[in-house]
Amino acid sequence: MDKAGFIFPTIFVLYVAAVLFCCFVRFESLPEVGRSFLGIPADKAAHFLMFLPWPALFSLAFPGMLKKGITGTVAVIFILGFVFAASTEAGQYFTTYREGDLKDLLADTIGLLAGSLVVPVIKSHSKRGQR
Repeated sequence: MDKAGFIFPTIFVLYVAAVLFCCFVRFESLPEVGRSFLGIPADKAAHFLMFLPWPALFSLAFPGMLKKGITGTVAVIFILGFVFAASTEAGQYFTTYREGDLKDLLADTIGLLAGSLVVPVIKSHSKRGQR
């Protein structure tokens, strides 16, 4: 694998580390932020935004998956993202300072669904590049 082949997997690993950091860090020392964004609770908007890039970054990090049928590819990427999101919420129950929330998982899932719309675009561009 050449150097370029390490870029997207590295970005994906850094992204996963950032999500884990956000899900498990203690935020009590940070300044208070607004409680809502466009009428949506700020923490739910944050969960949506945290999981929005998962499908695109995953498909770029593992381009071999794009060679399979797009429906199956999107389903596998979504399911893996959902398992990761559910694991972060479940893992918070093992801390003394955080607790999992099904509404957070719902926001994560909506982010994954929205992000999944990008995967067919990535697949079509990767096909063009192979021509």
